[in-house]
Amino acid sequence: MSKPLNLWGDLPTGEAIAPPTKILAQQGDILEEHSGGLLCCKIKRSEQEGNMILLHFDIVAPLLKNYTFRILSLRHPVEIYPIAMLNRIDASESTSENEEAFLRNLGKILASDRVRQIVAALMAQSKAEMQ
Repeated sequence: MSKPLNLWGDLPTGEAIAPPTKILAQQGDILEEHSGGLLCCKIKRSEQEGNMILLHFDIVAPLLKNYTFRILSLRHPVEIYPIAMLNRIDASESTSENEEAFLRNLGKILASDRVRQIVAALMAQSKAEMQ
């Protein structure tokens, strides 16, 4: 039996693309490592809107009965860019046309004074629960 004719041509593997879920998961891993496991991050996928993917990025404090604080929400097409990002802390919005812009915009939110205050407060409260 002969091999079927490939009408797709050379299909890409997708290995060169870092989807937002991977980037967010890496940032979550960094927070979990920094906090010694006191905090972690969860990525939640909402229902699709046509060809749009909706994601939410939350900080979770397991020792505080899984207290969850939503940091941001993303909306992007299946092709990934442009990404519309809603900062849930101050309700500001940004759009990233490529990965470089997404990393820059995400970094502004994660390194903001308000997020740092939230992380510090959740870590302090989690440590108090351990005593």
